[in-house]
Amino acid sequence: MSQSLAPTRKGRRKSQSTIRLEYLSFAAIDNLLRGLPLPLAYRFSESILFSLFKAFPRIRKRVDENLNTAFPEGTENERIALDHIRYQAWFWTDMLLAPILLRDEKNACHVDGNAAEDMLASLGAYREKGVLVSSGHVGAPDICSLALSSRGYPLAIVIREMDNPLIHARLMKTRIGYDRKEIPKTGALRRVHRALRNKEVVGLQIDQDAGKAGCFIPFFDKPASTHTGPALAALFSDSSVVSFFCIREEERRFKFKIHVRGPYMAADFERNQRGAQELTRLMTADIEEFCRKYPEQNLWAHRRWKTPEPAHALVS
Repeated sequence: MSQSLAPTRKGRRKSQSTIRLEYLSFAAIDNLLRGLPLPLAYRFSESILFSLFKAFPRIRKRVDENLNTAFPEGTENERIALDHIRYQAWFWTDMLLAPILLRDEKNACHVDGNAAEDMLASLGAYREKGVLVSSGHVGAPDICSLALSSRGYPLAIVIREMDNPLIHARLMKTRIGYDRKEIPKTGALRRVHRALRNKEVVGLQIDQDAGKAGCFIPFFDKPASTHTGPALAALFSDSSVVSFFCIREEERRFKFKIHVRGPYMAADFERNQRGAQELTRLMTADIEEFCRKYPEQNLWAHRRWKTPEPAHALVS
């Protein structure tokens, strides 16, 4: 269990001047977006992200490689790649503005979370047992957690702290007042297990490369190294597991719907690595379903197949 969500190797430490310069640039863009009408803010973010993709062609190359892996027929990959840039621009805009927008009921009602709320209620979340909410880098998981917590559903969210501590602190400050506890990714598994045993609802993204120690689970018919620790934590705490996906419903509009898959009950799986692998397979299949339905809303720049499958590994 301890191998999942283990500390990752840190890159070269940034100088204080670099950290400060990055923060000032970020703060300037953040302040500008807050002052613009939302449709214009979306368009401005598009222009920034398209410029970054041109300035760093290796990112576009990675997107193309991942799309070709997922969709080897390739008939729509060029269109998906371009739409992906637009949707990611809107995602980053929402990440900055959503904590502000959701404080206004007029905007909060544009996130349809009825299915998620009904699911949590049916599972007896917060009263009878903990619930593990699985998601991936598709749609807007940040909006999902913020919207639910603003409606009286306290959550614990596993997050990866940003490389720039000043930017990270600024982002977290905008989330003050939401009933949402952040669990740092490094060494998170024990905290996740403890929270589930305390009948909390814990959300995390499982579509991250787990390195050589991960379990290789099929994702778009290609083995991808995947953490099984979250599934083990759910099984050993007798928690239910559900998959939530917050999908944008209209272009350049703050309008979303939270889709639900599951539940997967701990009693239906063996309480061991085999059971955790099967549960992880189901959660991964849910992510793939929404990546196929809404390919433009997935983060294709993410290195999902970073670790090659060892020759001796078996995907059962």
